[in-house]
Amino acid sequence: MRKKSLGQHFLTNPQIAEKIVSYLNSGITCVEIGAGEGILTKHLIEKFEKVIVIEKDSELIPFLKDKFKEKCEVINGDVLTDGEKIFSKLESFYVASNLPYNISSPVTILLLKFYKKIPQMVLMYQKEVADKISKEVSLLSCAVYPYYNVKEVLKLKPGAFSPPPKVDSAVLFFERKENILDFNFKKYLNFLKVAFQNRRKVLFKKLMGMMERDRLKVIYLKMNLREDIRIDGMSIEEIFKLYLEVSNEKN
Repeated sequence: MRKKSLGQHFLTNPQIAEKIVSYLNSGITCVEIGAGEGILTKHLIEKFEKVIVIEKDSELIPFLKDKFKEKCEVINGDVLTDGEKIFSKLESFYVASNLPYNISSPVTILLLKFYKKIPQMVLMYQKEVADKISKEVSLLSCAVYPYYNVKEVLKLKPGAFSPPPKVDSAVLFFERKENILDFNFKKYLNFLKVAFQNRRKVLFKKLMGMMERDRLKVIYLKMNLREDIRIDGMSIEEIFKLYLEVSNEKN
């Protein structure tokens, strides 16, 4: 029985599952978030030496352990509360998941905190959220930008799942960038929350709460930004560069 409260929509097409896993390079360890009935897990254990499954639904744990035996480690836990502890113990790992749609955004932010350990991820989202990450200027796309190149690799209709969701889905492939700038991700997230709050408001006025007006004017002049520009009028790269200037974290 699928649990609506957990946002469960299980992928049922084995060919699609195999295709999703194929985007990842072979490696030592892969973490799967929300395995459901194990349709991705089946292919992950063929590709990785060690597979760690994090599954919140306690009713699925005996089923997964019996199905895969010693081939993978099954953890009954909530990735949002237990993930940080689990990830911290690993050296390097890949990530695959048909993300529960009701927690996909916070899980993505959590994974970004471990970018140094995660070379690649293949994650399924509600299509609207996938577009925010891969095609639009949004808080999520700006958060991902410094760390990963992202591309949409698959689109899925509701019929690919049981029960069918009310919306389309999409699979995104994340590949870690080279020469990543070292900066304070927590401060960057706070900056993005301010910047994207009330998107119709002029960005300059929102940022005045973070620094002196005169210094902000100098930064805008240096970046050739109009003081009346809104966040929707900027590129992701410009937003990140503005953060580096405002925070004084630029090299």
